[in-house]
Amino acid sequence: MKKENNNCNKITLIGSNHKENGNCTVNSLVEIFEEIQPDIIFLEINNKYPHSVYSQELETKAVIEYTKRYNVKTIPIDTLEDDNIINNFLIFESNSFIDYEEVIQYKLEIEQLEKDLKIFSNSQDDIFNTFLQKKSEVIIAYEDVMRLKQTIEQISNDTKKYGFKILNTKEFDKLVAIRNELFKKYIYNFKKGMIDEYEKYYDLLIDKREIEWIKNIKNFFNESENYHNTVLLVGHFHRITLINKLKTLENVVFDFYYKKMSPTLNVM
Repeated sequence: MKKENNNCNKITLIGSNHKENGNCTVNSLVEIFEEIQPDIIFLEINNKYPHSVYSQELETKAVIEYTKRYNVKTIPIDTLEDDNIINNFLIFESNSFIDYEEVIQYKLEIEQLEKDLKIFSNSQDDIFNTFLQKKSEVIIAYEDVMRLKQTIEQISNDTKKYGFKILNTKEFDKLVAIRNELFKKYIYNFKKGMIDEYEKYYDLLIDKREIEWIKNIKNFFNESENYHNTVLLVGHFHRITLINKLKTLENVVFDFYYKKMSPTLNVM
């Protein structure tokens, strides 16, 4: 569509799972493309890395299948030139697994220590009161980790059960936001040696990359002679941080919640 007054570009934001999971499938994403009929698909891909890095991802398979049937242009936007992104990602991902057993054991040790201290300390003793404060903090942190575990399981189960019908809803975004906040608390409470890595991970892998995506989309729109009906296809965890960044784009109509009909989530 040639650029004329009262027209503008459109972006439909589609959050996806990088791997198939239950009803979150390649075919269901292809069906979404067929409904939207985009002429441009922006992809969370960096051409600097070999095709094998992305070839097994759900999104890549769906895009390849769709482009066999329809004339659509794909544009990689994940172009931030920073080797530290991959290095920080690999380091953080390999060390940030959630050790639930360790957290449970820590809680049990604190509770046992309380029993031992009661034998030797008066309940009014400053040391014992300080310990009780520490114990309270540990219990709260423990409960947060258990909520984190439940939230991660709910995200996986709902993705498997409902697929794309749930991934792009406000309810699911809230669930992801809860997961992110609880995960941050886990790092700060139980993995203090990884706080610096966490900050670098978030800054490079999330914030700076997303800013680069917005820049590339803006440049494409500015350089194009036509208006476009586009899909922005990203991992669904990016949605909650990406939506506000996208709103800085001018003369663009957005659809952030494409699948209007969705199950009601029990957001914790």
